[in-house]
Amino acid sequence: MVCEMTISAKGRLTGYKFYEAVMSSHARLTYTKVWHMLQGDQDLREQYAPLVKHIEELHNLYKVLDKAREERGGISFESEEAKFIFNADRRIERIEQTQRNDAHKLIEECMIMANISAARFVEKAKEPALFRIHDKPTTEAITSFRSVLAELGLELPGGNKPEPRDYAELLESIADRPDAEMLQTMLLRSMKQAIYDPEKPRALWPGVAVLCALYLADSPLSGSFFAPRH
Repeated sequence: MVCEMTISAKGRLTGYKFYEAVMSSHARLTYTKVWHMLQGDQDLREQYAPLVKHIEELHNLYKVLDKAREERGGISFESEEAKFIFNADRRIERIEQTQRNDAHKLIEECMIMANISAARFVEKAKEPALFRIHDKPTTEAITSFRSVLAELGLELPGGNKPEPRDYAELLESIADRPDAEMLQTMLLRSMKQAIYDPEKPRALWPGVAVLCALYLADSPLSGSFFAPRH
């Protein structure tokens, strides 16, 4: 199943359509290879020359989507992922931590847009579906988190009702701190967990989308992003 989308120069989803198709693979690319190509690795760019232009166009799309999400106050959590290293017998030799790069993020952004397209499609068709809902944090959680921040000389803006863009501003301000990972974890724990509900709520936490939960097996929405509402 293909989700073909039209996205404006400002990163807005302006059209979509779904249809069945057969995928024809032209290369076996990995996140690392794509990232190195985007970084200018000449050997890889020559090896995959017919694909470089398409990869660069996709990367440019990612930049547009990322900028649009940032302008809307979307929250993005940076996290390390586990990579399994196998030996010649296909047994796990060791586990390494890897950082997400733009190759990972561009796929994630496209998956989010596909999810939004699916949500709009299902809603327009008035078909029943589960919706993934991020409600606003409780007053107690906000107060507790702010007390920890105060001890470190930090502050969560937004007054009594901080919005996603306030959390995004805080994340940006602590990005270079040695304790950034710990603070990010505490921030995440101060928020409510997403819930799934067949009913779409009327009131939403400002800036946060309610997305149709059609891609639970692969969706990065399970912890990496709060997707800004369109």
